[in-house]
This record gives sequence, C-alpha cells and structure tokens, in this order.
Amino acid sequence: MGVTTGALGALATSQNSSAYAYSAGTTASALSSIIQGNTAQDLADGDAQTAREAAMEHAANLRKATRRTVGSARAATAGSGVALDAFSNIVTDDIQNRGAKDEATAVLDGERAAISAHLQGGLTKNASYATAGGELLKGAVYSGWKGVKNGDESGMRYSRTGADIRGRR
Repeated sequence: MGVTTGALGALATSQNSSAYAYSAGTTASALSSIIQGNTAQDLADGDAQTAREAAMEHAANLRKATRRTVGSARAATAGSGVALDAFSNIVTDDIQNRGAKDEATAVLDGERAAISAHLQGGLTKNASYATAGGELLKGAVYSGWKGVKNGDESGMRYSRTGADIRGRR
C-alpha cells in the first residue's frame, strides 16, 4: 500500500490537532459573540440614560418657557388696563396647562426612547448569545461531541449522523 505507520500516525495527529484548533477557534468565536452582545447592551443602556437626561433637560426648558410666557401674558394683560382677576387668569391658566402637557410629553418621549434603546440592546445581546450557542454546537458536532477524550476517537459511540458505530442503537 505504500503508506507507512509513521505517516498514518502523523496524519492522525494532524487531524486531532486540527480538531483542537477548531474547538479553540469555536470557543474564541463564541466568547467574542458574548462580549459583543454585552458591549452592545452597555452601549444601549448608556444611550437610554442619555435619552432620559436629554428629556429632563428639554422638560426643564419647557417649564422655563412656560413661566416666561405666563409672565409676559400677565404683564400684557395688566398693561392693557384689564384687572387681574379670575377672568383674566383664564389665559394664563391655559398657557400653564399647555406648558405642563408639553413638559409631560417631553418626559414621556424621553422615557420611551430610553426603553426602546434598552430593549434594542437586550435583543442584540440575546442574538449574540444565540450566535455563541450556535458556534459552540457547531464545534461540538465537528469534534464528535461524545466519547472523544484527548483526541482519541476509539471510544466514540455515535457517528456524526447519530448511528451507533459499534453496531448498537
């Protein structure tokens, strides 16, 4: 046959080392996916916090603008010679109500943006975990999964197709 025992041993050793290298690469790939998912979640949580802070700042600016507008309306009413009574307060009350609604809407929009960012980060993280699991399963299938000890496939009970290679089921 022309193939020496030493050549067969070298071939078996190279096949075992390639399986180990594949397993190491698979593990590194799975770990990388998990790290990417965790990083995406951290970034999304940072975006969520930024959205909340921006919404609170916008709400504070709306509150200040409402106060200025109410003050201007009162000054204009008083300057026109109209008495500042319950009737004249209808306009300023309306301005305050609309300002409060705008402020609440700004906070709600910021909270929705924060929740959306957080959920998107969670979805990305879950997808990375699924990718890592797929990589590990692919590595397990490649390396024979059961019965392989230190590269020795003589104890392997099942082939990659699921059939019992020792003749039993």
